[in-house]
Parts: sequence; C-alpha cells; structure tokens
Amino acid sequence: MANHFVDGVNGHNTSSGHTMDAAWATVKYAEESGTLVAGDILWIRRNVNEISSSANITSAYAGTYAAPIYRIGCPRATVSITSSDWTNGNTSVTIDDGGMTEAAHCARMITAPDGNDYFISRVVSSTGITLLTEYTGTTVTNQAATIKADEDYALFNAIDDSAWTIKKADWNADAHTLPTIDFDDSAYYFNCAQYMPVFKNMLFKDSAAANVSPLNITNHRTASLIGCIFKQSAANSRCLNIGTYCVEIKNCVAIGSGTGSSQHGMYLSSTETTLTNVAAYKCGYYGMAVAGNAIMNNVNIGIEVANGSYDIYAISGFNSILARNLRLGGTNGYISNGVSYPGSKINIENYQTLGEHRTYYNFGYTMKQTMPDSTNVLKKVSDSVIKIVPNVSGYLAATTMTGWHQKVFEAVISATTASKSYKIWIYNRAMGTLNDTTAYDNIWMRLEYIKTYDDTSEYVVGYSDSTQIDIANAASSSDWDYLEVTSIAPALADKIRIIVYVNAYHASGMIYIDPSVVIS
Repeated sequence: MANHFVDGVNGHNTSSGHTMDAAWATVKYAEESGTLVAGDILWIRRNVNEISSSANITSAYAGTYAAPIYRIGCPRATVSITSSDWTNGNTSVTIDDGGMTEAAHCARMITAPDGNDYFISRVVSSTGITLLTEYTGTTVTNQAATIKADEDYALFNAIDDSAWTIKKADWNADAHTLPTIDFDDSAYYFNCAQYMPVFKNMLFKDSAAANVSPLNITNHRTASLIGCIFKQSAANSRCLNIGTYCVEIKNCVAIGSGTGSSQHGMYLSSTETTLTNVAAYKCGYYGMAVAGNAIMNNVNIGIEVANGSYDIYAISGFNSILARNLRLGGTNGYISNGVSYPGSKINIENYQTLGEHRTYYNFGYTMKQTMPDSTNVLKKVSDSVIKIVPNVSGYLAATTMTGWHQKVFEAVISATTASKSYKIWIYNRAMGTLNDTTAYDNIWMRLEYIKTYDDTSEYVVGYSDSTQIDIANAASSSDWDYLEVTSIAPALADKIRIIVYVNAYHASGMIYIDPSVVIS
C-alpha cells in the first residue's frame, strides 16, 4: 500500500505524488497517469475544486477484492458546537454558532445532547440543519453538540510527515469542506470502470452527459461510496449512476435541482446495492431508481425536499428491495408502477413509523394494522391484522394464473391426521363484492398438506382451496366474513401450510385479514 496526494493549490502534475510536498495538482492526472495499484490511497486535499468541462475523467487503475484503491477527501476533525437548539420529535436543528454549509457539514454525523448520533441529511442555512431521523431526546436550547470526525481521520494523521515541508497540520488547517469534482454543466463526467473503487468524503456535481452522472460507476465487482455528496445544480441527468455487481453506499446524499425529466437522485442498476444513512431529494424526476436488489437501512427519499415524480422507480419490474427505517415523501408518488411483475417484491419495516411493516407488490401494498383501526373496525380475534390496500390499477393477473397472484398471508401450523376445517377471518371494507363470479376472482385461501406418502422422501402434496364467493362490503364495524377449507385429513401428522392470495383493485378500498387460524 502506498499513499499518494493531490493538492489543488500547491500540487504539480510533473511531481511524483508520493508526498505532500510532491503532490499532484488534479484528480484527473492521478486517475489517468498516477500508476495507482491495488491497495493504494489517494489522499485529496480539501482545497481541490477541479472543474473538468472539456473532457471526462477516466479511471485507469483497478483494485482487488482484498485491496481496493481508495480515493479519500482529507478527513475532517470534529466540529465543536457551543450552542444549538433541539426539539423532541423534530428533524430541524438550529445551530446558534452559525457557519453551517452544505459541502462542509452535510452527510456527516452529529452527536446530539441526548448522546446519540444523527446523520445530517441537509443544510438549510448557516444556522439550520436537517436530521435524517427525528431527534428522540428532550427539547433543549443553547446546548453543546459535536459533529463527528470523518472515519479515516486517525489513519490520515498516522502518516509520517517528519521529512516533509508541507505537513498534515497544513492540510488539517484547511476549511472544513469537501474536495469537489465539478463538470460545470458540460457533457463530461468521472468515468470509473475499474474494479473495486472506494470514494470517501468527496463532492461530485453538475454533469450534463445523458444517462450518466458526475460520478459514473460501471463494470465493477464491488464499489464503496462513503461520506459523499452527489449533486446536480441544473436540470441535468442523474446525480449518481451505478451499474455493477455489488456496491455499498453509506452516509451519502444525492441532491437534485428540482427540475429535469431525466434527473434521478440515484440510478442503481447493480446486482445488489446496500444503502445506509442515505438521502435523495429535490430531484426533477425519480428520487431513486432501482434495478436488481437493494438493501436499505435509514434511508430518506423525498423527505427533506420533494422529488418531481415517484420517490422509488422500480426499473425492471423484477426488483427485490428490503428496507428498514425507510421514509418516503410521497408528494408526487411513493413507488412507481414499475413494480408490475410477480417477481417484484419491496418489503419495508418501520415505514414512516416505528413498528410498521409494509410490503409493496404489483398492485398495492400490505401492512400491519392495530385493531380497532382509526375508523373503529372492531377486532375479530387478534389485536393486529394484515391490511391489504390494493390501490394501483392495471396489473391484475389473469384469474387462471394462480402463481402470479399476490401472496399476502402465509402460516405453517402443526396438524394431526384428524379431519379438520381451517378458517381465516377477513373484513371487506368498501371493495365492492369480492369473488362475485368465482372463488378465485379476488381473494382466496389455499391449504398445502401431505396427501399421501411412502417415506420421508416419497410423498404427494395435496392442495385444497376455499370456495367462498359473493363476499359483500361489511355492513357494520364487526361484520367479518371468512375464507374456509373444510375436511382436510393429512396422511401424516406434520405441518399444514395456509396461504391467502389476493387479486383485486380498488382506488380507496381495503381488505383486512385476521392472522389467527380458526381450526374446527
């Protein structure tokens, strides 16, 4: 591993780049002519404001799985705030000291008066910041707080500069900001098509190149983006474009201009993307476009400032998005109709509020609902039920294509060989008449069980479906209907699998399922 340095004021591209005295002047030179090898670190001084409006920056060097090439903006020390005002349950914080700027303080962690760390997702003004999540402590004023040092601060300060004229202290004395790669609204961009790049503490902005972004990452096995800001100040293209196998995005923010029909906050066409402490807002089009798999934790889309269209656009229709603590603004739509195929699954825990689990599917979503609900639908058996909101039209499967219908409930229970009936209570709320022609029109239940067997590897699975039709709107707050399969006698005392499918649309109606299985 070797250290290399870029200094936007004192550097020269005729230098070796190996010391702070012999730093290169530009990131472009380092990426294209710096002969970086796997495991190297390119330290970029915060005085770098590199405008590249006449050519791409094209990375020429690849890392490996075990030894990526790191591009790290000079890590910032802690910032001590002497006076700040915090309100319980609010994301807005007033920094009485002033001095807050987007490039210096956005996408950093701040330790609040309650002792917890919060991610700064937006800088509103010199005295105003926005937190990714609500402050949980007590309301206080004029309190001290600390913006945390960047994660590589100790590593940077362990460099031996004893023989150099320009010291780490000189770099540390620079203003707290991010080294910036600015394409000045030209049709150029940072093209990184090498293996295993890591970018930390950098600002990439203002590329007008179509269908890419200021930092465009493709053809990698892995990539990592930490503590970065991706920004479009005009109606340009994507803020961040990723097309690779696996990518980690942590403590990053995508900020759009608020205009532009092709301006996505993050366009993720990777096989798998993990996002932690991420915000995307003020984008002219979608906040985040996803093709492939995405795992999200502590992510805001369209919360700080609304996006122009849907917050999430599922590009291919074969997406798997697993999210925890995801918040969507929803001003111009939550999740697009791109979630239009049976292969698409978007599962969200703690969606907007703690404890809520929401699963989006191709024509609606399901979620946990505490009973009684806000309109006093009375519980049947359980304190919490599954609420089905099938309010997206146009994607219903053909009645005969059972495997394409949405599975909204599944339970596995123990059963003996005795003949039993199995019932699930449902509540039809303003959906019209369900199953008005056949028992498979809108909602039904299927039982899977061992029908016959010879030994543990030779058996036949039996299937039996509910037959209930003409399930009318509930006439009262306690008017529950049911789905039932009767006279099931498994050949073996084993497990029975109970599945409920839905294939219905209504602009404002919903269906409740009580998860308690009634056996008789």
